[in-house]
Amino acid sequence: MKRFLWVGLLALGSAVLAGGEAIALGDEPAEQVLARYRKQIDVLDKQIVSLLNRRASIALDIGRIRARENISPASANERQKEVLHNAMANSVAPLSTEAARRIYEAIIKEMVSIQSVDRNRR
Repeated sequence: MKRFLWVGLLALGSAVLAGGEAIALGDEPAEQVLARYRKQIDVLDKQIVSLLNRRASIALDIGRIRARENISPASANERQKEVLHNAMANSVAPLSTEAARRIYEAIIKEMVSIQSVDRNRR
């Protein structure tokens, strides 16, 4: 499952690099150039949300396994540290390692929340 997520994130990274060529302003009005950049961001945001939904599905499966096997949620602390370390290690400019850490802290918090809501529904 971890490999699946990283393959997806790598694919997203490739898409970002492939679609992230600079748009020359030239004689074109700035509003048109901005509109093209914003369209690129909209496409990337759609891909990011799709990947986050896939990640949430995997997190739900993990939470259900942990609940079924009576594995303490506290045992996930080391895994959370590993995820944060990986995010920071894989971050390259212009996204700082600290920005990557903050983003992944928020992602982890939401995934834990999804697992908690799911656990309380049962």
